[in-house]
Amino acid sequence: MSKRMRKSPKIHHGNVIPRSKNSCNRIIYLDINEKLEERGCPVCRLIRRAEEQMIENILYERVNDPGTRSDLRESLGLCGKHAWMLAHIVKKKYYLDALGPSIIYEDILSSIIKRIENETIPSTGECILCKHASEIEKLYVNGFASCITDRNIIEQYIHGSSILCLHHYTMIRDRIKDTNTKRLFSKVHINKLKRIIENLRRYIQKQDYRTTKPPSSEESTAWIIAIKALKGEPPLGGCY
Repeated sequence: MSKRMRKSPKIHHGNVIPRSKNSCNRIIYLDINEKLEERGCPVCRLIRRAEEQMIENILYERVNDPGTRSDLRESLGLCGKHAWMLAHIVKKKYYLDALGPSIIYEDILSSIIKRIENETIPSTGECILCKHASEIEKLYVNGFASCITDRNIIEQYIHGSSILCLHHYTMIRDRIKDTNTKRLFSKVHINKLKRIIENLRRYIQKQDYRTTKPPSSEESTAWIIAIKALKGEPPLGGCY
């Protein structure tokens, strides 16, 4: 009887990455891997996608849902960020119109009038989109940390166009339990930040009148990527 072959540990440029005891959800991995090919923070992009999907779901299917309407009354609608995101989506999507938002905000304003007439000061509850975004953030941050070892997602992060924002980099790093993996993850992230600095410096140098070679596209947009690396993705409908 032949002996069962033992799986070898994953190796990255001389660094052994131990296999995680936590399983990497395949769907979460595929979502993350897709966004690693895009410029900007992959976690921010996944959160924004989920926010857009929920807004469309509310407007398309849940406008008259009693539970949803009750939650929106308690929170006095969506927070400022998500209210304007809703407005942008309604304007952008051809299959949505002003009917859904009109029904929602007529109900909320009517509720506010009743509270004021009863001398009750309207208080703002938790935005249902903020709550949903927080849950999605935890899902993908935990998924990223798990998939680093199970599917060696560090490789994709090295070669992809993405850069985690400082907030999500920190959240993921804090969830990586293995010291060597955490150190490698930090090293990879630092190298990506150094690449941004190199492009910024090249762009600055090429502004000298004696330079004939124009800046590359990567160099010209490095300042935008620097903002994303520090502050995350812009709001929906914003520039870049």
